[in-house]
Amino acid sequence: MVLGLEHHRSRAWIRARGVPALDRQVALERVHGLPLRTQATSINTPMNPTDRHTEKLKLRESLTAEIVADVEQEIDDELAWAQDNLTEKERKAIRDEVIAQTRRVTDALTTEELQNEGARRAYTCGALATTRQMINLRVAQTKRD
Repeated sequence: MVLGLEHHRSRAWIRARGVPALDRQVALERVHGLPLRTQATSINTPMNPTDRHTEKLKLRESLTAEIVADVEQEIDDELAWAQDNLTEKERKAIRDEVIAQTRRVTDALTTEELQNEGARRAYTCGALATTRQMINLRVAQTKRD
């Protein structure tokens, strides 16, 4: 109870020696330039969290689509130059596996990581290396058979 009493005394002391409430409001209005009610409403602008979430999802989908398209293009170029003894079925299997892996990776990344251009280039190079490794493995298996 002593704490509550001290708090009460300090407020009373401030009122007794400080500026009256109306003058405090006028002083604040002069310092900030706007009435306090106007300031409060301008600060508390309504926001719809669903829209923000939807925008983030759209951004993620767009970034993922760009990355997948870049990887697809690189894979298709690499498969076009692959040896002729690689069948279309094997080419499609390689392409599908690398694209599936790309989608798993992009799903695990944050939006900031998806936006990082250096990371995107590094991943595209990695996916291309995986494609080459899979091509070489299939070609080696074909030669062994």
